[in-house]
Amino acid sequence: MFYAIRNQLRSMMKVAISRLGFSVARRPYSRVEGFFGLKSLEVNTVLDIGANRGQFARIILTVFPEAQLYCFEPLPQVFEQLQQWAGEQARVQAMNVALGDECGSVDMFMHSNFTPSSSLLATTRALEETYPQVKEHRPQPVELRRLDDIASELALVPPILAKLDVQGYEDRVIRGGLETLERCAACIVETSIEGFYENQASFHDIYLLLSEAGFQYAGNLEQTYGADGRVLSLDAVFRRREEG
Repeated sequence: MFYAIRNQLRSMMKVAISRLGFSVARRPYSRVEGFFGLKSLEVNTVLDIGANRGQFARIILTVFPEAQLYCFEPLPQVFEQLQQWAGEQARVQAMNVALGDECGSVDMFMHSNFTPSSSLLATTRALEETYPQVKEHRPQPVELRRLDDIASELALVPPILAKLDVQGYEDRVIRGGLETLERCAACIVETSIEGFYENQASFHDIYLLLSEAGFQYAGNLEQTYGADGRVLSLDAVFRRREEG
């Protein structure tokens, strides 16, 4: 969700700055460009869980151009856009499925005005007040599966990087994919600090689950802030804990 908001704001800022006669250039060794040292892992496989239209996938392909990407997106309408792009890529496979800790057919809360915020969990007033565009939603039946069940069908070549952006459902994805995640070298997990979704996973929940799976917290790739400066959400990086 927040990758889309970030990119939209960046584009608006660049236009405004250029009108003032200035240009914007990237710093060559920023934390974002280096992905907190994840480039050194020489990742061969990326699991993009909650891919939406492929915003993160497009970014990560510039970091690991030789990696195989598996993109998971449950919403049929959004998946069509993802699949169109993935079909033009040699190393991207898109799958129209939601991930969790059980299997079956479930209704997803689809936010038509801003699909990246869609979730298997209902939104709270806090999210609707912060992002009014999410107020309109409708149920969308989607297929729900466990990552561990799907992983057995895929050619996962280590080192593996997993990215989870599932709007409060991260703990269920982790529980349904512990065997797969234990094969990963690192994880990037979007976590809402505010209570944006009912029964959402907290950062503490995610930290404990991944710590038990052998990861250590390595910092935040990015954060989003409220009008009063509070941190609303963050993209937390977890790396495989080195033994010894």
